[in-house]
Amino acid sequence: MIALRRRTIGQLTLFILAILLSCSSSYDNQKDEIQSTDLDFYDKLYNSNIGSIERPLQNRTVLQFSDSSSTTTAPVNYTLSHLSAFLNGLVETDINGIRHVASALMALRDFNNGNDGIVPQIKQCNSNELHLRFTMEFIDTLRQPLAASTELVRILDRKNSPPCEHNSATEGNVVKAYPSGIIGAVHSAVTSPLSTIGGVNDLVTVSHASTSDDFSSKLEFPLLARTIPSAGVDAEAVVSYFREVLNATHLGVLYVNDPFGTSYARVIQTQAESGNYSIVVRSVALQTDASQDEAILSLKMLNQTGYRYFVAILFEKDFQTIMPLAYDMGIAGENYFWMFTENQLELMNSPITTGTKLAQAVHGSAILAKSTGRRLLEGTKFYDSYLSQFSTLWKSEDGWKYLQSKLPHLDLSMETLERSEPNSFEFFLYEAVVALCIASCDAARKTNSDFYTAQDLYESFVKTTFGGVYGPVFFNQKTGDRQADTIKYAVYNILSAENTSIVEAKYQQIFKQRKKQCLDNKYSTSRKMVWESRVDEESFHGLSALNCLYSTSGGKVWELLPNSEFIYADGTTTLPDNLPPLVNNNASSTKVAAVSISTCGLSIGLSILWIVWTYTKRKTKVVRAAQPLFLYLLCCGTIILGSSIIPLCLTSFDLSQGILDGACASYQWLYCLGFTVSFSSLFSKTRRIYHVMDLSRQTRRVVIRPVDVMKPFFFLLTIQIIILTLESTMAPLKYMKHPVGSSVDQFGRHTSHQGFCIPKNDNDLALTITLASLRLFFNTIALLIMIYYAYCSRNISTEYSESKWIALMLFFIFQLYIVKIALDTTIVSNRKGGPHKSFILGSAILNCLLVFSILLPLFVPKVYALREEKKEKLEKERKKQERLERLRIFDTLKKEQEDEANDRFPTGNAKGFKMPIALKMPFHNDDANEEDSEQTESNVGYGLHVVTEEASEYKELQTSLSKTLEENITLRQSINSRNAAAHGESGLYQLLNEKE
Repeated sequence: MIALRRRTIGQLTLFILAILLSCSSSYDNQKDEIQSTDLDFYDKLYNSNIGSIERPLQNRTVLQFSDSSSTTTAPVNYTLSHLSAFLNGLVETDINGIRHVASALMALRDFNNGNDGIVPQIKQCNSNELHLRFTMEFIDTLRQPLAASTELVRILDRKNSPPCEHNSATEGNVVKAYPSGIIGAVHSAVTSPLSTIGGVNDLVTVSHASTSDDFSSKLEFPLLARTIPSAGVDAEAVVSYFREVLNATHLGVLYVNDPFGTSYARVIQTQAESGNYSIVVRSVALQTDASQDEAILSLKMLNQTGYRYFVAILFEKDFQTIMPLAYDMGIAGENYFWMFTENQLELMNSPITTGTKLAQAVHGSAILAKSTGRRLLEGTKFYDSYLSQFSTLWKSEDGWKYLQSKLPHLDLSMETLERSEPNSFEFFLYEAVVALCIASCDAARKTNSDFYTAQDLYESFVKTTFGGVYGPVFFNQKTGDRQADTIKYAVYNILSAENTSIVEAKYQQIFKQRKKQCLDNKYSTSRKMVWESRVDEESFHGLSALNCLYSTSGGKVWELLPNSEFIYADGTTTLPDNLPPLVNNNASSTKVAAVSISTCGLSIGLSILWIVWTYTKRKTKVVRAAQPLFLYLLCCGTIILGSSIIPLCLTSFDLSQGILDGACASYQWLYCLGFTVSFSSLFSKTRRIYHVMDLSRQTRRVVIRPVDVMKPFFFLLTIQIIILTLESTMAPLKYMKHPVGSSVDQFGRHTSHQGFCIPKNDNDLALTITLASLRLFFNTIALLIMIYYAYCSRNISTEYSESKWIALMLFFIFQLYIVKIALDTTIVSNRKGGPHKSFILGSAILNCLLVFSILLPLFVPKVYALREEKKEKLEKERKKQERLERLRIFDTLKKEQEDEANDRFPTGNAKGFKMPIALKMPFHNDDANEEDSEQTESNVGYGLHVVTEEASEYKELQTSLSKTLEENITLRQSINSRNAAAHGESGLYQLLNEKE
């Protein structure tokens, strides 16, 4: 029994496997058949059956054909639908037009063959239940609404004529059938009449490039849908870039006067007036296909605005005309910034020759367009699969021949097509074809018939969802437009390369918040078609995991791409100014700045003067006693303190916000450090004197080097640096500018301003006050200690004692410091500003007085003491010279007296004569000593003073120093009257012979 069951189960299992294998084989055969279908299979199928059809059915947009050559067991009944694509650049072929045709044909081929390599949702439409296939023809609009409308009317005439009149068997794969839908056009001016005519004839129009906001109105365009957002979304991206990245305040807009240009400019105007702040916009219209005179007139109007940022909404022909003229007029190139719209992205495949006026005009400008190119899209499934299939398909011989059959005027090579890059319009065209085909499948399924109306097709289209180039594609069911959040924008930089211009992506718009969706590469097992339901937040079948990032909430921001820098027209990364330089009416501020700089120069000059004086007098006792090292540090501190007014004066001029903020920080650092260096030097100097005197009282001989008392200097300086660093990082000062008066220029800018360096908010203000109080606390403690040291050193000798002058200095500093605190407090407390000029001038005067209060009481007494010392030396020198002169006169007199004595008393002694008696009087050499500072006039005389006294037959002469020159003359007369005299001073002898 058990064995029988096992045998039965085994047989049943084999039977089921056989059935599954058979089904799988059948599906694989059908898939292989579909995949191996020739590119022109359905074109030939239509042309081979046109003879059996009298005319298309009334109000039906599709025809049914049978393929009796099918290799399957029974013929396949195909429902063939025809699409008419209105594109540009087909008659006079350009590379972008060729790529667009190739992209549309590849989309058609993928759908007809069920190739889901790019868009996975294609496979579900290509089932056994539906055999809907498409053919396509291409019409060149010539960028002219009338020409495109005429071609559409001619195509619609096919409805009332037999198909055999449209095509002949010799035309091969060129199908001229009545369309079930219209693809295109590129320009909004062309799409407008096409959609209107198509709507009247019950045809859906799907545009991949027309962005006019007018198309969002379903009253005027009830059957128009787009795989591209409206121009309003593009304009929002433009305004957000100028606002968020460039911080623009004024913007000039030059737009082509057609539905696309006018709607684009209108939305820019609307968006600029909203947001965080409004941007002033001036718009100038340009006639379509404008002549050179019309272009010059529009540019003159644009130049009159005075703006330097412009947005140009132009088509290719207008772009080629306008920009060289703008360069000649001086409103393009250096100091200007131009941004172009997506139309100029064609420069990727049609670069500009370097050196031309056009290249010079657009160098350093920008293009805002949808994201495209390898740098932005490489790595995503859609982009990689698209490039791979595009290359494989059109590099093949069959593919190239098929493309040539659709483009009879093709004159470009296969290699040119291979080297070119796809633009975003190409991707949107592929999506438009795929979306229209998928919507047709959905419409056919809902109507339970192969025939459906245009309204059925439109309703299915706006509900269609599939994986596109940027991820999931949704449509607004009210307007038929693509949802804005399914698009990614980028800003491209136009640069002049060696031979041609290049276009490089530099910024990309991203979402602040992104939500990952659980995406896999498996297909839904449900029979419900994926395009019928919206994508929920949990799953979206068929998309690559590389495309799983999608914005569900949050705003958009601009992000600079890695390793990128935007290069502007001057070749640098510095953004030009939005407006011409502001002509400030601040003549009085300039005068105040000049006066303040003068006081700064006076302070710095005085400090340098004292440094030079200290160096030249460094060997004198006065300067050595004052400790030159500390004098040098003191002067350096006053130089820093005086120079603090320089950055404060910079705020009187119209400079960038960064420079002004830096000036505020520099003033704070220079002022505090300069004061600290001077104050700490004085503190260390006084402390050293105190230690010297304290040790002298203890009768200790100790050498105190300057470095031994420098610890307080470094301590106070370190404290200040720490506090300043905290202020600069946690509560930096900002330069807040406020307009003064009512005078404005043409841009509404006030020509007179005043501003202050204050914290930007109340929290920073509280922190600034706290740190300033801490700094004041340390300075006060150091001040009290220095006063104590100065008081203890008050009895030192004159050349060492500076207590009186230090006390005077501290008094001045204290008074000025109080005034400074009061001035700063007044400015900080009044956040709306006060008299800016008075603040600068007041700060400059206070700084100058503070420098003078530090330097003059310290150096002027030393200059006076040095002068008195010099006078004393000169007086001693004078007295020395006088003594020397007296000695010279005395020696002369001595010599004369000796000569006269020798004449009167020869060497041989006469009878009755005696030898002269030498009377000596002590001579003190102290009279000639220049170092004897106790010498007075009483013991300074000239020659000898003679006093006679009777002594037997001789008179003994006693001598002493004479006091005057007259007494020496008397002495000489006495000698000449034969009154003998002997001069012991200096060994002078005189013989007295009373007998004679």
